Formats: sequence, C-alpha cells, structure tokens
Amino acid sequence: MKKLFPLAGLLALLVCSSAFAQAVAQSGQKLDVYYFHSQRRCPTCLAIEKETRRVLDDSFKAEMGAGVLKLTVLNLEKEESQPLAKKFEIWGSSLLLVNAQGQMINLSPMAFATARKQPEPFREQLEAAIRQQLSASTASPTPEAAGVSGTDAQPQ
Repeated sequence: MKKLFPLAGLLALLVCSSAFAQAVAQSGQKLDVYYFHSQRRCPTCLAIEKETRRVLDDSFKAEMGAGVLKLTVLNLEKEESQPLAKKFEIWGSSLLLVNAQGQMINLSPMAFATARKQPEPFREQLEAAIRQQLSASTASPTPEAAGVSGTDAQPQ
C-alpha cells in the first residue's frame, strides 16, 4: 500500500499539469521562449540552452505538447534569424519570454549570471517566470513578479 502513495501522487501531478495546459490553451494564452546565440558558443551559452531545455522538459511537457509553450533556438549568424533579432533588438546571446501580445521579458542577465555555475537557481527562476506568464490574467508581464530584473533587449 505504501508503494501506491508515490505513484498516486505522480498521477495526480500529471493530471493537474495536463488540465492546466488545456485550460491555458483554451484561454488563448501562449508563451514563446527564444534563445538567441552566435555560431561560436561559450560554456555559459551552452549551459543556458541545456538548462532551459531541462526546465521545459521537466516542468512544462504538457504545455509544450499543447502548443501553449514553445522553445525556439536561433543562431544570430544565420539569415533566417535576422527578422526576429531585429524585432527584439537582439545583438548577442539572449534568453527571452514573449507572450501572445508580443510583450517581452529579457531573462539574459539572470541567465548569464546563473546558468553555468548555479544551474538550480537558474532553473527555479526560469520556471517561476514561465509559470507567472502562463498564469497571468492580465496582458502586461511584470518581470519583478517573476523575480527577474531588467527588461531591455540588450544582453549582459
């Protein structure tokens, strides 16, 4: 019987996560995660992408599957990346959250400060920022509410 409790908890978590993803999808909310990088990538740049993928795979699989949350990784040195780079005024490696209204939160300063040497705080802050944006009932994101400072499009 004791072996069933963890299994029941996991099942409840999956059902709740799936229900949340469906509710968000029906509300019309959508969130894009953009990671821009250059051709030559430093260990920190590689860690940002790796840890971002880990957060999305571990915590937002249902939202990704429902099309509510999407990750786009773009090489700034490729022609096809230029329209978005210009739109968001990106000139270097950057991690952005962009909601359905086109409002952007730049997580680059936090990402560069933590992803490589403090991956757990990075994952926690990224997950909190994503959850805040997905559950926001208003159209205007506030980075401070997600524990993130700095919203300009220029990376550190």
